[in-house]
Amino acid sequence: MLFTPGQAIPTLLFVTLVGTVFVLQFGAWGSALTRRLLRLPAPPPPPRWVVVLGRVRRPLFWVGTVCILYGWLVEPRWVQVTHHEVAIRGADAATDPRLRIFHLSDLHCEAKRGPWAEAVVAAAREAAPDLAVLTGDYLNVVNVTPTAGSLPGIVDDLLRALPPSTPVLAVRGNFDIWGRALEVLRERGIRVLDNDVEALTLRGVPVDVAGLRVFDEAKPLALAARFRPGALTVFLHHMPDFLPEAAETGADLYLCGHTHGGQVRLPLYGALLTLSRYGKRFEMGEYRVGGTWAYVNRGLGLEPWPAPQVRFLCRPEVAIIDVLVKRP
Repeated sequence: MLFTPGQAIPTLLFVTLVGTVFVLQFGAWGSALTRRLLRLPAPPPPPRWVVVLGRVRRPLFWVGTVCILYGWLVEPRWVQVTHHEVAIRGADAATDPRLRIFHLSDLHCEAKRGPWAEAVVAAAREAAPDLAVLTGDYLNVVNVTPTAGSLPGIVDDLLRALPPSTPVLAVRGNFDIWGRALEVLRERGIRVLDNDVEALTLRGVPVDVAGLRVFDEAKPLALAARFRPGALTVFLHHMPDFLPEAAETGADLYLCGHTHGGQVRLPLYGALLTLSRYGKRFEMGEYRVGGTWAYVNRGLGLEPWPAPQVRFLCRPEVAIIDVLVKRP
C-alpha cells in the first residue's frame, strides 16, 4: 500500500485546486454577508483579474458541489456487473469448456449493511459460477471490531445465492491483518489461502488456485512449483503489486483488487490514487503481462473516514469472468 511521488503530485494538485475554489467561494459569501449585517459601505471596484476569477470560481464551485453530492449519494450505491471472457492457451469456444469465476473485492463492511449488498447477492444468484473468489479488505476493522458488523450476514446471503457446489476461496487484504474478518469467512467454510495452493476440478478441468498473503508474500515461483501439469493456474492476491512476478511463472490468471479503481477518477486521466507500487500501471480492469491475463477489481465498499466517502466515475463492481480452457 504505497503512496508514490507519481501519485502524490496529481492528487495534491487536485485537492489543492478543489479546496481553493471552495475556500474562495465561501470567503466571498462570508464577506458579502458580513458587509450586509454590519451595514458596511460597498468596497471599491475590484481589479479585472478578480472579476475574471469570480466568473470562473462560481461555476467551478457549483460543478464541484454537484459532483461531490453525486459521488456521495449515487455512485457508491450503483453497482456495475462487468462481464469478461478470456481464452486460455488457444481455447475454442465451440469445443472447449467454459468456467465462470465470480470475483468480489474490497467489501469494507461497516456496522450497517452496505448499499451494494443486495445487488451483489442478486448477481451471484444470476451468475451461477463454477468458482467464487474474494480478494481482501472485508471489514473496516477500526469501526466494527467487536461484532464484525454486517459482514457475517452479507457472507451468509452470498453463500445461499451461489450454487451449493461452488467453491469459495479468499485471500486477506491489508485491512484483514486485524479483526474478525477471516474468522467469519472460515466459520462459513470459505478457504482462506495464505501462501497456499488449492487444487480443484471444475467441469472436468484441473484448476490450481494460489493465494498470496498480503505483506508476507511467498515467492510466486515457489507456489507455482506446486501446480499440477496441465492445470488452469490462478493467482489470487489483494494487490496488483505481484502481477509481474506471477506472470514470470507462466500463470494463466491473476485476480486482485485493492486500488478501488482509484475510487475518484478524472475524465481522460483516470485514477488519481491507487496505493500500488506501480501507480497507474495496473489501476483497474483487464491487463496482459506475458501470457498471464489479469483483472484488477474496483471493489465494492469504501475505506473508513477520513478516507473520502465518495466514488466518482468508478462504480462498485462485481466481475464475472468466463474462462475458456483448452482441453489437455
